[in-house]
Amino acid sequence: MTTRPWVLGKFAVSKNKKSNSDEPLAFKLQSTVNLSNINEVCDELKSRVSESEGLIVDLSDLENATTPLAQLLLSAEKTLGDAGHAVEIVNCPEPVREEFARLGLSEKIEQWSAER
Repeated sequence: MTTRPWVLGKFAVSKNKKSNSDEPLAFKLQSTVNLSNINEVCDELKSRVSESEGLIVDLSDLENATTPLAQLLLSAEKTLGDAGHAVEIVNCPEPVREEFARLGLSEKIEQWSAER
């Protein structure tokens, strides 16, 4: 897949070069998603997700799992699920996985990690 990255604040977005792609949107979080930047992340996701068939979120550089990030992922799952698409999580570091577990999202992380 040929991608073009968008870098905005503490995250990057990559998507296929085709404007009407049938591929999932790849979204790489690069640091922390928290109350200080959740609106920026959410706005970027909203503007890109409508062009895709799903969402792949790369958590490899994420330092911690926060409640705002969990809410964003759950909202994306609901929105995309209503359109017949899925959210997938890739490269989730173990400390982040453990933090999601403390938020009560162990099963969700497993589900999102197994989408493909």
